[in-house]
Amino acid sequence: MIILCILSVLVGIGLLVYVRKMHKGITRLMERKILQLQDEVESNRALHLVVSIGKCGGSTLAASVRKAFDPRPVYHLHAISQKGMELCAEMWLKPEIINREAAMDHLRGALKARLAIEERRARYGKPAGYYICGVREPVALAVSGYFQLFDASRTLESFSFEKACHDILNGPVLNSTDLYVGGLAAWFDREIRDVIGVDIWRFAVLSG
Repeated sequence: MIILCILSVLVGIGLLVYVRKMHKGITRLMERKILQLQDEVESNRALHLVVSIGKCGGSTLAASVRKAFDPRPVYHLHAISQKGMELCAEMWLKPEIINREAAMDHLRGALKARLAIEERRARYGKPAGYYICGVREPVALAVSGYFQLFDASRTLESFSFEKACHDILNGPVLNSTDLYVGGLAAWFDREIRDVIGVDIWRFAVLSG
């Protein structure tokens, strides 16, 4: 038991160090003057990016775009802003997260996608590319997220409708925590308006 506790502490310290390094890497990227991607061929191709909140069909959209535009670069991400990537790093690299490698792959992809955006901004004066952002009604999104993490083998015996409702209504989506700090409106402002330059609220007004 003592050995397990020590190992758990060491893993936690290791992840904390990794998160801090990730934060520094994100900060350095945001401060750099991006001129060109390392891959000359990829930097000359049109950028296709699916950026959306989780459980909004982003994976399906990205798969369809990849099939249609292969071999052009297609990114599927939940965050492309500095703050968003830092929140993801803190949220996904906790000791209790099982698929940490997938989380790190996503973060590395976010850094690469942001590099591609800034390279195109430097080259063309704007973040040229094709951007897709799926949306979903918040309660349905929260319900879907809850059952994605639902472990039937461990929780089915203690499952009750009342407890499920309580957990869903107190989850991160509807309570503006984790990646949703500030609420869904803040996510759109942080990830879409501030990075890509599209204000969806202003766009709706201009479009009537």
